[in-house]
Amino acid sequence: MSRLVLDETLMDSVIEGTIKGLEMTGIEPKPIGASSYLSAQRTYSVLVSLYGRRSGTLTLNFTDHAVRFLVAEMLGEDMADELDDESFDALCEIGNIVAGSIKTVLQNSEFQFDNISLPALIVGSNYGLYQLKGITTVAVEFQIEEIGVAHLKDRYFTAAISMMEI
Repeated sequence: MSRLVLDETLMDSVIEGTIKGLEMTGIEPKPIGASSYLSAQRTYSVLVSLYGRRSGTLTLNFTDHAVRFLVAEMLGEDMADELDDESFDALCEIGNIVAGSIKTVLQNSEFQFDNISLPALIVGSNYGLYQLKGITTVAVEFQIEEIGVAHLKDRYFTAAISMMEI
């Protein structure tokens, strides 16, 4: 039987950076699993490029309900019935904040990077993100316990980092 091998530095940075990055929403997501492959099964993905000694990408993948929940928590508003440009801007800002938190965590590590790009938003689901040889990927599945059980599938999101090996 093959064994899953994940880079612990990257996995810890995704967990710590995501938790710290989402503090402004008032929630503390719980990591529940990890993989070396990103499968984006949910509708909204935020991508932020990472540049420096190592370069790569941060990807956050959410359902519609989870985005509306996080945006409402971040802005201190009631949850919207549907997403709009303001929601997408807030979601991209969440991506920036998480990327900045991961940057801080990885400072002085072999995965250090210096800059982040403007975030990009992908609308669409059920795609796999395949990386070329020489890229290390760690995807962590999180649970947002503050989302009620009536929306059980919306409680989960993925944060992943893919970094080029030196």
